[in-house]
Amino acid sequence: MSLRQDVIKWLGFIALAAGVMAGTVWMLRPQMDERLYAKYRNLPQAQFLLPGDTSLAEACAAHNLKQYTKALPLFQRDTQTKYATETRFFSAICLLELNKMKEAEALLEPIVISNHSLRSEALWYMALSHLRRHDRKGCLKYLHEVETQNSRQSASTIAFLIDYLQ
Repeated sequence: MSLRQDVIKWLGFIALAAGVMAGTVWMLRPQMDERLYAKYRNLPQAQFLLPGDTSLAEACAAHNLKQYTKALPLFQRDTQTKYATETRFFSAICLLELNKMKEAEALLEPIVISNHSLRSEALWYMALSHLRRHDRKGCLKYLHEVETQNSRQSASTIAFLIDYLQ
């Protein structure tokens, strides 16, 4: 074999190895998205009840104990308008934890377009829902909106996720 053939053979091997590595990274991305969701979800406690309000106490307690299958129907059963946005928000959180992102997003969307105090939280969980669905464009859209809000999420966390997704 000539030197030229050896070089071509090694370049082919290097290209193949690079392709295998790129494919492996591509296949592992969904797992990374799931790990990032788990790391940054930082679920809020359901504490929106006023003293003496007991109608949603069981739902809040179940949510705070991470019993989402129990909490979800309890939140959805309550039809009082007094806490409609809060029950919608915590129902969405339950759905996210039960891996039902589309349903959660449908509940979060009205909060996202409102002026409610939960808006920045809804934006954050909307971004995380899109991340968990591996919808990078959707996630970036909501992360950029979170950046402009007074969010409880740190600027470095938001910047890290934006860099990761771009």
